Amino acid sequence: MSVMISNNDRAETRAASLSGSIARDVAVTILSGDVKPGQLLEGEVDACLRLRVSRTAYREAMRILVAKGLVESRRRAGTKVTSAELWHWLDPDVVGWLLGVQRGRQVLPSIYELRRAIEPSAAALAAERRTEPQQQAMRAALVDIYRLPAGAARMSQREFRAVMFESAGNCFFSAMGRIIDQALAGATGQRAPRPTHSRAIAAKYSELFAAISATDVTAARTAMSEVIDLEI
Repeated sequence: MSVMISNNDRAETRAASLSGSIARDVAVTILSGDVKPGQLLEGEVDACLRLRVSRTAYREAMRILVAKGLVESRRRAGTKVTSAELWHWLDPDVVGWLLGVQRGRQVLPSIYELRRAIEPSAAALAAERRTEPQQQAMRAALVDIYRLPAGAARMSQREFRAVMFESAGNCFFSAMGRIIDQALAGATGQRAPRPTHSRAIAAKYSELFAAISATDVTAARTAMSEVIDLEI
């Protein structure tokens, strides 16, 4: 049975897409430094005329940026770029926009610093708390890490880490894992995988899985740290 999509639904989808595109374009000017903290954005009327969009679409775009901490809007005072300390750096959209501004090589060092701070602890918690179904899911991902070509194996590595974060039994770790995963996917997509290096990574994931399965907290923490070092 086909699903009927109303004209109103299509119009709402197009409007949301347009507002999202405007928000992204304005965010890029902010994250690139073209528009600096404390600086006012151009007026709503001028922006709408330049972009050839409705005031409704532009206002929704500004609401998106306000929600992500990039700008603040005050009646009669205009819309101003906020201080970088207020930007929601871990918001998935902000991460994606930042990757669009900076090449992966520039972003990766910060991402790996975050990984070193978070992922070994998540692995240690997974060793304590993982369930049998979670262990089986990690085992299946590990099999694919060995079986698949280097490029495709990256997806299995991501799946392994996603289950590991889930196994930590902490919703905040799981949320952080999703953010890290998105950032890595965008920042490393331009790099060609090295088959020899990938085999070493697969072996280290095997050690990580063994430690988690054996509920060896110390070994899991160490193995995860070594995985990160290999994946740089």
